Amino acid sequence: MIMYKAKRTIIPIFVVSLLSGMGWCDVLQLTNGDRLVGVTDEDNMAKSTFVFRSTNGVLTLSRSKVSAWDKEPLEKGWVRMGDEYSRQNRVEKSLECYEKALSIAPNDAEAQGRVQEAQARMNDASLAQTADEDVLVSETETLNPNQAMDILARAVSAADNERYDDAAELLNKVTPASVAGAGEEFAVGASNIYLRWGLVRADHQDINTAIDHLKKSLFYNPNNEKATNALKKILDSESSRLAELSDIYKNDMTPTGRLKYAEALYRQKKYSEALPILLEFANDPENSTPVLRRRILNIYNTMHTECAERGDWQGALSAYNQLLVFDPSQTKDTLYKYEYMIRRGQTNQADPKARLALARYAESKGMLDTARQEYRSILEMQETNEDARKGLLAYAGRDLREVQNNLAAGETVKAREKANEIILDYPMFPEVVQAAQSVLLTAQSNERQGISEKASQAQRLVMQGDQYYNTAVNILMSASFTTRDANNRVFSVKQESVKNLRMAVSCWQKALQLDASLAQANNGNLNARIRDALQRIRQLTKNSPSFYPKDNDFKRI
Repeated sequence: MIMYKAKRTIIPIFVVSLLSGMGWCDVLQLTNGDRLVGVTDEDNMAKSTFVFRSTNGVLTLSRSKVSAWDKEPLEKGWVRMGDEYSRQNRVEKSLECYEKALSIAPNDAEAQGRVQEAQARMNDASLAQTADEDVLVSETETLNPNQAMDILARAVSAADNERYDDAAELLNKVTPASVAGAGEEFAVGASNIYLRWGLVRADHQDINTAIDHLKKSLFYNPNNEKATNALKKILDSESSRLAELSDIYKNDMTPTGRLKYAEALYRQKKYSEALPILLEFANDPENSTPVLRRRILNIYNTMHTECAERGDWQGALSAYNQLLVFDPSQTKDTLYKYEYMIRRGQTNQADPKARLALARYAESKGMLDTARQEYRSILEMQETNEDARKGLLAYAGRDLREVQNNLAAGETVKAREKANEIILDYPMFPEVVQAAQSVLLTAQSNERQGISEKASQAQRLVMQGDQYYNTAVNILMSASFTTRDANNRVFSVKQESVKNLRMAVSCWQKALQLDASLAQANNGNLNARIRDALQRIRQLTKNSPSFYPKDNDFKRI
């Protein structure tokens, strides 16, 4: 039996599952000498494998490969994982780990220090990268082919160092339009990165992730034969393996055997055969697990959804009622929808009275949009139907009050859009349309005023940025003409200059967010000024420690 250590205490394997809910991090010593630090995601003791999240990704490990299993507080484990990512120069990943540690133990000094260090490294890397790219690209701007190929080169470099998460993050920056513009070379390169990643995950027995990555590879390049063949091989082997497992455990009447048989059936999507077995163990304290309950919920959801897609509303209603018996906390909105659809099928659509009863039923179940549409359909058939007219007028009044509240709350965009909808949806009520038009005009006026205020605020930020920039330049110039005593330094010229330059960049970038026209050459040319400031920062910080302004400095902006 494998023994697991925790703080110099030997713990039998069956105790590990008890510790998993107590806030521990896992440090695994493998039989091949490797050491892994991470967190156990899924640890079902009935299985010979478990899912382990580490800096090497999400791994499926065999228990027979583990020689020792150390435990330490969860926040310390996240710090260790962050340190490992930091050594791999994966700064964003390390920051995520440190922040998770800090969320668990907000007063942990080690986690606080690590978060500050990682944020500083990210800021420095971001500034350097922006300067190297020689152009600032907004999140919504489409990259040109040259930029897309530059990103591909960096993604390939990350993949060569087995930093596939970073490679994927880079590739996600390229919009579909840019992919098409970059041509076949980009598509083939991106496809090969995901192919390599998929094969790595397959080697680690992380089959679902491997399948996702191989599909993404084919998204970029549908003609990638290696990705196609690898995907076919995985799917074929997975289905045959599950069939073999079903045969092995079919006649095993032990709880473990029955559960493994049900799992194999479930993964083959033989839900009607798997469900009775899973329900058998759902209320058994010794064998019921969150995973088992999720399997049952997923089966019921699949059953009622598939019935609804086929138009079998009775079957959908029956499946959803079974779901509510198993888990009463599920919403009843879907149940009401299925009941409504059954009633609708039994209603004469040409009978205004029958349609009116259907609308009121939908209204009683909280299906307000459905009821509104029913009232509108009745009026299209019979314009003089007073009951339908009163029903629809109530909704028109409700929508009008909502748009008036939006306007009063300063939500001018929402008010303008909703007012337009009211004008189009309720032409049969002139008084409602007139009130909506009044709201629309007011919202448009407020929007124009808001744009003017944003422009003024942007100009103030530009002026603040200019002041910071001029201060930095003056410090550098005065230092070059002043004799200083090296033994009596009041402050660092580099530190003060870099701090002011970064404050200038921050102000200018905020100004661009408020008024994008300031990037134009005849209206501020802020992009060029930002590039100039970043270039100066890079020169001043080259081969030197990074200097950053304190939080209070940013609060003054």
